[in-house]
This record gives sequence, C-alpha cells and structure tokens, in this order.
Amino acid sequence: MHFIRLWISKLFRLVLRQLQKNEMNILRSKPNVFIHHSFRAGDHFKFVTKGKVAAIQLAQKVTCRRFCTFLVYKNASLKVGPGVFFNNGCSINCLHLIEIGDQSIFGENVRIYDHNHAYNTSNGLKVEGDKYTTAPVQIGKNCWIGSNVIILKGVTIGDNVIVGANCLIHDSIASNSIVMHEERLIIRSL
Repeated sequence: MHFIRLWISKLFRLVLRQLQKNEMNILRSKPNVFIHHSFRAGDHFKFVTKGKVAAIQLAQKVTCRRFCTFLVYKNASLKVGPGVFFNNGCSINCLHLIEIGDQSIFGENVRIYDHNHAYNTSNGLKVEGDKYTTAPVQIGKNCWIGSNVIILKGVTIGDNVIVGANCLIHDSIASNSIVMHEERLIIRSL
C-alpha cells in the first residue's frame, strides 16, 4: 500500500511539472516575452498574464521556489535580472512596471505591488474594485529582501540594500542601506 501511494505521488508530481512546462512554453511563445531557458520554478508556481503584456523579461538563472505567483496585467512590464532568487510563497503583482536588478534575493512570502485600488471620498468612502492607481517599483542589484516584506507602488530600492523581515516598504530606499523594523520583544516573568 505504501509503495502505491509513493508511486501515485511521484506520478502526480511528474504530471504537474509537465503541465507547468507546457504553460511556460505557451507563455514564451507570446510576443514581448523573453524567459531564459535556465528559469527554474518549484512546485505550484503560477505565472498569470491578463491580456497582451508590454514586456516580460526573465534573465538567466532566475529561480523561484514553491508556491510563487507572478501576475502581469495587460500593458504591464515585468523585468527580472540574472541570478535573482525567490523563496517559497513570493508574489509579484504587476499592473504597470516592476523591475528587479541582478543577483537580488527574496525571502519567503515577499509581496510586491505596483498598484493600489482607487477610491473616492466625495460621497463617503467608495473603494473601486476594478480601478487602480499605479506607479513603478524598482529594486536594485544585489539586494536581500527578508521574509514577509511587502513592497508598495512607487518605491525605488537602490543597489546593495538589505530589508529586514516583516517590513512594509512604502518609501524609497537609497543604495547601500539596511532597513529593519524596530520591534521590541517584551518578556515578563510570572
């Protein structure tokens, strides 16, 4: 019984990998899309495009671990330099422009958004479900973005930047900087 479960599990993984490979080949065949043949994606990776994109460029040796999602909307551009690494659960949500420099690494569950929902306050608060405001996100070369970091629209992160875990990045960061979230851990004895 154990052997059968192992065999079914391996077969299921092989089928998923083949489906993923087929999806990437379809994506590669679209105009304005360049995905280097050395691109590697782990299990449950999703690359979703909505309409004709302006450009998708994934340079050589880009690696995504498990459960990563790249979403690129119509007329948007996603550019990822060589040697970039995304750990488990990373998410890129691109409605306008996201650029990531060479050799940058991302910890688990990093989220990057180049947009926000539009809203109106003239007659109370009304959040627009299908309207967005956008601004480009640019991340420099040789950056280390820690786990659970969220990067919002309009942010430019320079080269050689370290962003510590759990930071919400809503302002630009100069090159050669370290950013950390100051949080005190309070321990009291009983």
